[in-house]
Amino acid sequence: MADIVAITLLRHGLTVANERKAYLGWTDSPLSTEGEKEIMDLRGSYPQYEKIYSSDLPRCVETARLLFPNAIPIKNPLFREMNFGSWEGRTYHELKTDGDYLNWLERPMEALVPGVKVIRHFPNV
Repeated sequence: MADIVAITLLRHGLTVANERKAYLGWTDSPLSTEGEKEIMDLRGSYPQYEKIYSSDLPRCVETARLLFPNAIPIKNPLFREMNFGSWEGRTYHELKTDGDYLNWLERPMEALVPGVKVIRHFPNV
């Protein structure tokens, strides 16, 4: 058994929604042509990991498949990005007059995002 465990965190490739500069957390958007190209340019630059864990969203699974074609990613919804609730798919320009959004920009760790159900779960506490 190894004495060291290395964890590498990788973000999915550029998506169509990213190119629009839209907030995207739990809504899926496919990798854009540029995103696929960027990921393919990175192929082979990482070691072959024993296990690949991924969000269950297709953009993340596809990124893992492109980077590590011989691995089968272990999908887990707990690796999803932040849920942007009613802001999913919308851009700053669409939200810049929304009071809740402006409050969130000022206090992102305290303000709530509309349309997201808050679940507090602390196992083994």
